[in-house]
Amino acid sequence: MSSYRKNFLTKVIARVDFQPILIIGEESPTKFQEALRHSFPRLEVHQGLQIKADKAQNANLAMRKLPLVWNLKDKNKENEIDLCPNYLSLTCAKYVDFPLFNSNLVNIYNKFVEFYQPSIIKRVGLRYINEIKLEGNPFDWQNLINQDLFSSINAVPDKREMISRAMHQIHFLDEDSKLVFQFGIFNSEFPNTITKKEFILDYDCISEEEREPNEVLPEFIKFNQKVSDLFEMNIEDGLREKMGRGESS
Repeated sequence: MSSYRKNFLTKVIARVDFQPILIIGEESPTKFQEALRHSFPRLEVHQGLQIKADKAQNANLAMRKLPLVWNLKDKNKENEIDLCPNYLSLTCAKYVDFPLFNSNLVNIYNKFVEFYQPSIIKRVGLRYINEIKLEGNPFDWQNLINQDLFSSINAVPDKREMISRAMHQIHFLDEDSKLVFQFGIFNSEFPNTITKKEFILDYDCISEEEREPNEVLPEFIKFNQKVSDLFEMNIEDGLREKMGRGESS
């Protein structure tokens, strides 16, 4: 994403999926935690349940435990790592800029590769979720958001007070990746009608091409640039002024 003094990012997620490494589910990731414990001192362990109706048993519910997820958080709970037998993720709830985020990501990923030596990477993803919340008319985004992104709400001017959600989705396909772009008025008070000035710009870059572990990190740099370029196309100067103009990073 471009660098501004302020942003509306509520969550940035980098994720790497790999062929299952069973030892992660069988043993505590002691060395991995110790290598990152200074930056991520908080530890939680999660294990969910999957519930499915078993047709062979007359629709009785069948439950099975999901793999353990080792969750490491920093002191302020602004960044967290999830490690489980088939994926590693870094989630940032207070994003500053890509160089800082990428620096943390590189360190975490390199420690993961050092200790677990994954063989095949199945999926790489980078997602940016912008929740733009401002004061004023919830349907007036002139000079803030590219008008083509909110023109649909103006198609029914006599019924706008009845709208409770207006979200849209576009899929972009590249040679070896895709970008899923979701945008619009999600409405934090749904299913009530829209009363707050809120707009979502959600970018999810994904590659499901199998690759070697040493080919992963450049993908995040490439994805960041793709999202940054699209983000700049989606906003107007009024929003840039509110964020404080900066240089792309």
